Amino acid sequence: MADGTLCGEDFDRNILEFMQVSDSLKDGWELQRVKNYSQQFCTFLVKRNTLRVLDVDGTTSARRLLEIKHWRMSEDVGNDERRTKEEEDKAGSVIEDVVLNQPDVQTAGVLCRFDYHIVFSSSYSVPTLYFSACHEDGKLLSLDEVWRSVPSHHQERLQNERWSFITQQEHPILGRPFFQLHPCHTADLMKNLLKTNDGTFSASHQNYLVTWLSSVGPVVGLSLPLEFAKLCKGTTPSS
Repeated sequence: MADGTLCGEDFDRNILEFMQVSDSLKDGWELQRVKNYSQQFCTFLVKRNTLRVLDVDGTTSARRLLEIKHWRMSEDVGNDERRTKEEEDKAGSVIEDVVLNQPDVQTAGVLCRFDYHIVFSSSYSVPTLYFSACHEDGKLLSLDEVWRSVPSHHQERLQNERWSFITQQEHPILGRPFFQLHPCHTADLMKNLLKTNDGTFSASHQNYLVTWLSSVGPVVGLSLPLEFAKLCKGTTPSS
């Protein structure tokens, strides 16, 4: 791993460690083992039916964002009918301040479903994140819509490689069209992330998979609970 890559055996060990934490949290990850085109068994991770509310057309108004915030608030409190009118007005005022002062909020009233797959790339010797994304009616998101759903701070950082970082590829095991976070820069990224404070490399108490996923997953709305941090000494996944 000193060069930022990962062998297949370490990938398998990493995903087993990953699944131990996931199973304890019951957060929806599944371990899949199926045959590929060569009739060889391949092990990979899947997280299905992750719902996200996206601004995929760039036209959502502050009022619509406000409606969504109110809806989320009512869901959180369980639609408690005992709240007073004063409490309702105060809560609405706070929510409105949050919405109108956060122009980069990535919510929109367009409900989409994401399925995430983590597959080992034998060509690059790194894990690769594949995902599918569709609207409520089952219509697939276009590549342009997927890009517009990326948080703005990631868009700015990736602007010069937007069409090479997220691409459409055939799933290497299932043979169906998927989106992919291209693995060509993963080794360089991981080589830097896995260095110790003194600049040397240490793989002790490190789970490569968690360190990688906590870095690239938020680009496409996939974050890990903090409990996964126990697999990575000195590394804190995004929440």
